[in-house]
Amino acid sequence: MLISTFITLQKKPGATECENHRTISLMSHTLKLLLKILLTRIRRKIKPEISETQFGFVPNKGTTNAIFTMMMLMERCIETQKDLYLCFIDYSKAFDKVRHEELFHILDCLDIDGKDLRILKTLYWKQTATVRVGEEHSDETPITRGVRQDASSHQTYAIFTVR
Repeated sequence: MLISTFITLQKKPGATECENHRTISLMSHTLKLLLKILLTRIRRKIKPEISETQFGFVPNKGTTNAIFTMMMLMERCIETQKDLYLCFIDYSKAFDKVRHEELFHILDCLDIDGKDLRILKTLYWKQTATVRVGEEHSDETPITRGVRQDASSHQTYAIFTVR
């Protein structure tokens, strides 16, 4: 149940370069269901910790909201002749770079239910993966960083690990 298989999908037909492929992880439906249940509980617990100004990885908020807010702020600064400094950070591959130890430290500090946290730690710390290319599979290897993107609630993790 804790083994995943990584495969690549072409973003464009006939793609030959690595950046033109998307890697996805295939996992058991049972694991997906268990993760969804755990993360629904965790999301309820951490919702009050999420800032009103947080746009990324928040349901019903996105780049359109962020752009609108930024435009309003810019207009206000022009009207009041105030300087405005903006910094844009690209968290490309953010899901792939989250270190499990840091993630669990943050969740522990947020007072997540001990039982849920232990289950989640077990699921993450004991996971392994193979890589499939065509019909060939690599040997199993442990996964030590990254969060599963295929369960929508895992975006919650990124909010706290990039803060």
